[in-house]
Amino acid sequence: MALPLAYELVMGKPIIFWLGILTALFLFSAGIVMILTFHTKYKFPVDLHHKLAFIGLAFAIIHVILALSIYL
Repeated sequence: MALPLAYELVMGKPIIFWLGILTALFLFSAGIVMILTFHTKYKFPVDLHHKLAFIGLAFAIIHVILALSIYL
């Protein structure tokens, strides 16, 4: 069912590749926000950390569902 969607090419790469990249970027950004908040003069609201983490989690769930749908 989702197999054609998982392997649909966007700029020459499958969608699951791009979702994996987005997941990593959002989760990395959430970590960087907290590191910068606690260890530098840059202060970000904690809500920004939570929003980035939840968006990253949403992309991760979609990424995993598409990846597992290949084998079902």
